[in-house]
Amino acid sequence: MKIEFTFPLYWQPETAALFMDFVQMRKAIRKPIATQRGFDALVRSVDKIAGIDQELAKKVIEQTLDHEWRGFFALIEDRNQKISKWDAIK
Repeated sequence: MKIEFTFPLYWQPETAALFMDFVQMRKAIRKPIATQRGFDALVRSVDKIAGIDQELAKKVIEQTLDHEWRGFFALIEDRNQKISKWDAIK
């Protein structure tokens, strides 16, 4: 099955290029993206975290590449800020 690598129209070329680096990294760690549905879900997960903020989307993808994760997560610094805010309430 051939995967069609199409990205949302508002994605910048740099964001799409980073995502393709992610696709290559997944192949390298022997966890390739095998289906169109999987590819589309991963693109949506970046959008769910970053919305249309392309700078945030790039940071999210770069974080995943740096840690060789198989998916996308909120930025670690954002999570730490949320935790510190919670601690301030206590």
